[in-house]
Amino acid sequence: MRKLNLSPFSTPVLVSFTDNEKRIPVFLEESEHFLCVLLDIEGNVQDANQLFFRQSKTKTTNSIFDLIAPGNQSEMEELLERLLLNPKSKAHFLMKWEKGSLSDSIWWEFSMVVNQENDPVGFIGIGLPLRYLEEELPLEHLLDILDYGVIKIDSDLNILEADDLSKNILQIPSSSKQVLSLQSFICFLPEDLVKLNQWNGKDKFLQLEASTPACGEVRLTLFKQEKNISVLVGFNSSANIRKSSKTYVSQEALELIPGPVWVINDKLVLLQSNAKAIQITEDWVYRQPSFGVELNLGQRLGFYEKILNKINDVKGREENFFEWKINAAGSRELWQFRIKRLSTPNVFLVQGIDLSHIQKRVEHIQLENQQLKELVVQPSYILRSPLSSMLGLLDLIDSRKLDSENKKYFSYLRPLAEELDQVIRTNAKQVAAFD
Repeated sequence: MRKLNLSPFSTPVLVSFTDNEKRIPVFLEESEHFLCVLLDIEGNVQDANQLFFRQSKTKTTNSIFDLIAPGNQSEMEELLERLLLNPKSKAHFLMKWEKGSLSDSIWWEFSMVVNQENDPVGFIGIGLPLRYLEEELPLEHLLDILDYGVIKIDSDLNILEADDLSKNILQIPSSSKQVLSLQSFICFLPEDLVKLNQWNGKDKFLQLEASTPACGEVRLTLFKQEKNISVLVGFNSSANIRKSSKTYVSQEALELIPGPVWVINDKLVLLQSNAKAIQITEDWVYRQPSFGVELNLGQRLGFYEKILNKINDVKGREENFFEWKINAAGSRELWQFRIKRLSTPNVFLVQGIDLSHIQKRVEHIQLENQQLKELVVQPSYILRSPLSSMLGLLDLIDSRKLDSENKKYFSYLRPLAEELDQVIRTNAKQVAAFD
């Protein structure tokens, strides 16, 4: 049983296999574009698709560290250690084969593999050769493939274009009349800046390390595209908790609102969230939220259609809400989602309220009511049976054979028995009315 389905563009954050399950997805087994490899905890190759075996010229008993360039080995060790410490995270890695040029390198995304008892048993990675980036590809296609920031610059390092991910994390203004330099948002090491200035494009790719004021250390991969340069920006794991380049609600105010809060636009693009929303998103979809892209809470399509419908129904500063049973971690939780229009046009605040405890309380009360009803109804049935027998016996007694005193007592018995019968019947009807 897999906890998440693999897609050809992204490795899931946490993958679970049964012992006898085929571990390389069918759509990747014969792929000519994507590599897929399964490693054990020590980094030994356990299984892989055909493209991986052809490029690496290896067998399943080889260690991944024997296949990659010495300069990449320590980075690979750090990557696997990070995944062991945080199994629900994912890690990116630009791997160069032991013998080959940088253009033969593979861009990898690795995730942890666990067994049915949730014990870590290895790692699974999906890779894309960098040579596919030599073609002129639209930025949105690169974003879909790599889950990486993409910035296009000219020869003077001025920013020509940037994807939403880069804008949000590096806080690049979406619209600016001024010419923006890449160095205004990314700080290069002196030696790397020399490499960048000396790079003439003869080597198709250039790898650099840098830092940013917004999210710390980043890894850059530059490649020529005609007269311009495309920059792939790799953010470290801490950058997953990222803020929008624009603040629609003060972060302090968001943190004060009870429960998870997401700020979205009318296209369901996530703009902001509080810490609780980040935690809830990770619990529901095994990954932290990505800002600048559509909201993903791991629910069916009807959930997002419901949000859109409620957004369209919100007028002025009125609120709207709906309830939804969230599928999370194998259980169904009842949540209420409140939607409120903000002062910024087409921007909305969505607050999640966990009603599961209320639902459980209601179910508990319903159970108690049912038990109480049974306690009331059961005596009615128990009493009516002997009472019916008693009334039948009274009909059999011939009062004419009784003396005067017994006749007097006998005359009291039938009215009292009939009154008791009527009380039991009335009580039963009242209890039945609660259904």
